Amino acid sequence: MLLACTSMPAADAHFHHLHLNSTDPAKAIEFYTGTFDCEKARFAGLVDAVWAQKSWLLFTKVATAPPSEIVSAIWHFGWGADDMPDVYQKQLAKGTRFGTPITELFPKFWYAYVDGPDRAIIELNTSSNHNFGHLHLLSEDAVSAGD
Repeated sequence: MLLACTSMPAADAHFHHLHLNSTDPAKAIEFYTGTFDCEKARFAGLVDAVWAQKSWLLFTKVATAPPSEIVSAIWHFGWGADDMPDVYQKQLAKGTRFGTPITELFPKFWYAYVDGPDRAIIELNTSSNHNFGHLHLLSEDAVSAGD
């Protein structure tokens, strides 16, 4: 007899890794680890990378930065901030550059886009933590893509 167990909670989904093209991977790693809640680590013991809670940021060395135009389904990725107005001010004080300043989307939910290395768009948004938390994708049919 096969019994289904429905009382077990589903595990939270997370990305295993995100590949980023970089003209200077070491400098990019320094930026991410100095700006967000993450740390430098060795992926599979082979290459320097960024470990962000449950996900890896992996860097591919390229001769030129990717174009600033959107050329793939990836729009941006981002981290959470438990007190977004405070985190935004602290980031400004550290010299972090923002392409989009802090904006209130709806009451008590704020976001801003950080200008990352190699034209990366990195969103900081209101969250209950400071974790790497999302990847925004573009799709002509978002419902079908989600399914």
